[in-house]
Amino acid sequence: MAAPFVVNGAFLSSEFQEIHRRLSLTRDFRNYLDEEVVKKLEITVSSINDVLDDAEKKQYRNTKVKNWLVLLKHEVYEFEQLLDVIDTESLQREGTIRRFVSGLKKRSEYRIMIKELLQRLELLVEQKDILGLQKATRDNHVTRIRISRMRPEPVIYDNYREHEKEEIIHFLLADTDCDNQDSGAI
Repeated sequence: MAAPFVVNGAFLSSEFQEIHRRLSLTRDFRNYLDEEVVKKLEITVSSINDVLDDAEKKQYRNTKVKNWLVLLKHEVYEFEQLLDVIDTESLQREGTIRRFVSGLKKRSEYRIMIKELLQRLELLVEQKDILGLQKATRDNHVTRIRISRMRPEPVIYDNYREHEKEEIIHFLLADTDCDNQDSGAI
């Protein structure tokens, strides 16, 4: 039987931040799409990123939210792979004319793949609204941090153990001759 799959929202949040960063840095990414599609992609990624904290909290109570996060994680993985392929392809293509012709065919394939990915991400944005996922406010985030800092450390105190500790210290520090004492196991 497979172990239950738990999605880590913090992980996804950092992945989305990385994707957002790579959208502007990936070589030739903007050559594959027109500016309108790139902006839609950035807005969609940002919109999903805004509700990840809420989804992380709700996934344990709502299986639909958990399934949404699983789908989202899959799309993030697909998106990262596509960015890696585009980046690698552009590095290999640098300085070669022969690969330019084959690169044109791949560009059209990548455009289609990116647009399909955008459509799937837009569906996830629509679902986030249906699931009632809310944009995290700054106050909620700060409160959550404060609460975690105020959690008291667990204190384990046992008088019996303290008494044993004192006996051992007293025994070790005693000035009496070891040969005259009956020492048993402690």
